[in-house]
Amino acid sequence: MWTLRSIFLWMFAAGVTYYDLRYRKVPNRFVLLSAAGGFALAAAGGWSACRAGLCGMLLGFALLFPAFLLRMVGGGDVKSLAVIGLATGLGGVALAMAVGIVAGGVVLLLMTVLPHAAQRVNDYRAALVDPFQASYQVRQALGALAQGGLFGVGLGQGVQKFGALPLVGDARATLDALREGAAAAKARTAAEYGDRVESLKAEWDAAVDSIRAVETPENLTQANVIGIVNEASGPRDVVVCAAGGMPGDLLKLWRPVDPKGYHMEYGFSCMGYEIAGGLGVKMADPSRDVFVMVGDGSYLMLHTEIVTSLEEGQKIIIVVVDNSGYQCIRNLQMSTGSPSYGNELRYRDPKTGILDGPYIPIDFAANAARLGAVAIRAET
Repeated sequence: MWTLRSIFLWMFAAGVTYYDLRYRKVPNRFVLLSAAGGFALAAAGGWSACRAGLCGMLLGFALLFPAFLLRMVGGGDVKSLAVIGLATGLGGVALAMAVGIVAGGVVLLLMTVLPHAAQRVNDYRAALVDPFQASYQVRQALGALAQGGLFGVGLGQGVQKFGALPLVGDARATLDALREGAAAAKARTAAEYGDRVESLKAEWDAAVDSIRAVETPENLTQANVIGIVNEASGPRDVVVCAAGGMPGDLLKLWRPVDPKGYHMEYGFSCMGYEIAGGLGVKMADPSRDVFVMVGDGSYLMLHTEIVTSLEEGQKIIIVVVDNSGYQCIRNLQMSTGSPSYGNELRYRDPKTGILDGPYIPIDFAANAARLGAVAIRAET
């Protein structure tokens, strides 16, 4: 038969289990509210019940506090047994201790007979100490529970990633906390790791220098153009780009100096963003020169913001790389097995009826000049 006391104890046990599994601690607010409920149950039985409850609380506290000092149990265990004693008196404490001893003995026996179970327990206890080794899966599970509870946050919405620890928080605040924690712990990169990074950086710099180097001036590559513009820019200048193959090349080949010197739109490859975005960057900080790197296809989509830049009196430096169409899209198109179609700026052949005639000679410098810009044509 269910009584108020048994209902209270089951609810308290459920609460302790929930907090211990999810947060690995039992909050004081929960303990105080439970203690108030236990005292109310004792008070309902009169003065003798109150006295028995207070004695049970003191006994529960006294039994586990020495073990707490020896770090054999946690503070939540001490507080939980004290609350049980307050609600049930001396007999309840004795029963709870007996159940705990029996349960602990069973667990110890199982861990002895099944050593892999002991290893699982040790992995769980070391989840924060050794997160990338044996306890990696345990740490990931704890991160998932902490983020979404038992029901999760939805398929594909979690922060768990292979080979990494999940961390959710404001980017700036999280980085500040990590920096302060590393400084307090006097954490430093191992010398051999630093040497390895330095060696790889030197290899990468040599590769970039080789790719950017101009071998045939009459036939410049996109990488050559990126290198030339990068060398012409100042340390505080900004490069802006958005679409085509250029953002990927800029990511590898451009060497920014200032934290605000690199402005890319990677998310949706927004063709036409470049000139308008460059104008916005320039208006945000007129003290910096802005280099807009744009392909001929994106230029044709939205070049009229040149007029807006003239209206606002904001100088932006636009570098148009002409490859006669949407060659990046063409390459993606052909990589799937489709023949080239509609992505090159060619005349329609009257004999075949398709766009496979000669390239259309578009004079982008003349176009920009007619809009009022100072235009320079670079022939290759």
